[in-house]
Amino acid sequence: AMQRNEELASTKSQLEKSNEDLVQANSDLESFSRTVSHDLKSPLSVIIGFASIILDKPESEIGREERTYVKHILDSANEMTQLVKDLLAFAQSGKVDIKEEDIDLSSMANELAESLLLRYPGNRFKIEIEPGMHTKADQKMVHVVLDNLLGNALKYSSKNENPMVVFGQKEYFGSTLYFIKDNGVGFDAANADKLFQPFVRYHSGSEFSGTGVGLSTVKRIIDKHKGQIWAESEIGNGSVFYFTLN
Repeated sequence: AMQRNEELASTKSQLEKSNEDLVQANSDLESFSRTVSHDLKSPLSVIIGFASIILDKPESEIGREERTYVKHILDSANEMTQLVKDLLAFAQSGKVDIKEEDIDLSSMANELAESLLLRYPGNRFKIEIEPGMHTKADQKMVHVVLDNLLGNALKYSSKNENPMVVFGQKEYFGSTLYFIKDNGVGFDAANADKLFQPFVRYHSGSEFSGTGVGLSTVKRIIDKHKGQIWAESEIGNGSVFYFTLN
């Protein structure tokens, strides 16, 4: 019995040590992501700033081919800025403290949709957001969730002639189930679990831009709120993302 107790004590101290190491590793990763993100922002702003001046200045004496190159530089710098933003959100979503407050989801979604639509000039999107949706959750974190899910819904349906995005809610086993539905390119449901892993991208970069960090951040935030998230889709027939915020 004494030996058994010693073994248990040894296992316990090993577990405590592993736990401490894990907490430290997480903390290191978060501060690393924050530093990297912060340090990358300044040079990217310079690249974006000067590339924009070259393209927007009427007296810029650059040829058509060079203009195309500068446009590629600008697009790549903007994409990298998005990756930095996603990395930062991913690092911050690991933090423990959730500040719970009443959120007007409908008005948050309307504001987000308005700014997201600026990326698609001339696109005839039909967006339906159910009015009066409220929840109790962390405002900043839920903003990241909606920004990602609505952004994806718009992006993947943007090539449809009549793109449509719906955000609503329904009753689900006594709690509220939210859904964001689009009529976009969709994906093979067999790969649905891979969507929420960091840096995994389902569609090629040439077809749709993206960083592969967004949905993993969304999953971490939903997990933190003790909620669930899953997706249903089939290729060519749009997607629906369902989530709860218990």
